[in-house]
Amino acid sequence: MANEKDTTVQEETTAEKEMEIITAALGKEITVAGQSIMVKPYTWVQTFNMAKPLGAIVRLLLKNSAAIAAALKDDNLAGVFGAIGLEEHPEAIIDPLTELITTATNTDKDWVSGLMLNDVIKLSRTVYEVNRDFFSQNIRPLIQELSDNKEEKKKIGN
Repeated sequence: MANEKDTTVQEETTAEKEMEIITAALGKEITVAGQSIMVKPYTWVQTFNMAKPLGAIVRLLLKNSAAIAAALKDDNLAGVFGAIGLEEHPEAIIDPLTELITTATNTDKDWVSGLMLNDVIKLSRTVYEVNRDFFSQNIRPLIQELSDNKEEKKKIGN
């Protein structure tokens, strides 16, 4: 009986991995705001173009990481927005995130700007899912590098 369960779990895991590969190669269709949207993986040229908006988001999050962590610990979403600086400069995260979404979905900025928050979250998650390899292979090292540089500057006193 245990072998049957193990086999079923392995088959499900294999099927999930196969679906991830297919999704990464072809993209994923979802419904957002009543419209069917195809989220596609970034092309190699788009990956270079995504460096600027991703860098802006990563720098903003790292710059304010301690305040964000404190707000998250208190389950204070408004505090997170304040820590990031969204109250004073919402475009600092909205513009880069919009660019990441519009590039992967071939939609325009005005359409994305008019979405409800839940739709943006759904769309952002799907963009991440479809482009998971890009984010994990490129963004994690960038975050680590920026984080290491931040720690080094603290040691030096800058």
